[in-house]
Amino acid sequence: MDSVSSPELAGIFERVSDHVDLRGATSAWQIEKRMRHTIDKYKTMVKIERAADKPRKSRIKEFGHAADELDKLVEHDFSTRVIDEANRRPKSVIAQTLLYGSEKAKKRGMAYRRARIAAYQRAGVRPRWPAPPRVPETRRTRAWRR
Repeated sequence: MDSVSSPELAGIFERVSDHVDLRGATSAWQIEKRMRHTIDKYKTMVKIERAADKPRKSRIKEFGHAADELDKLVEHDFSTRVIDEANRRPKSVIAQTLLYGSEKAKKRGMAYRRARIAAYQRAGVRPRWPAPPRVPETRRTRAWRR
């Protein structure tokens, strides 16, 4: 997990937090324990669905796939990287989710962004983000810049 960049980790973390409740987890051990609990729960649901009178293959596939993906993350030490990222950037989505839960963290993030846009509007300044798209350097763009 060391080769994964912070934005990629945030995306993976968002998808994991939809399945696993990580609110209040303060150590890698706690995150890993919750992930393993969810994996066991999904595997049990697959067994129950297979034993049903009319098993739904879509649910078996969905829960089995989710359990496999979470298991891969546990193997690759995802929990340690999450704690490192939360300590490195305490105002990130990852840190906020660990403190408040995924729904409240998303609401706090949106409130922060709204306040930031409002501050720019009050100052009469156009925000610098999103950045304008970068145009590749060609003969035509060089001529246009002269």
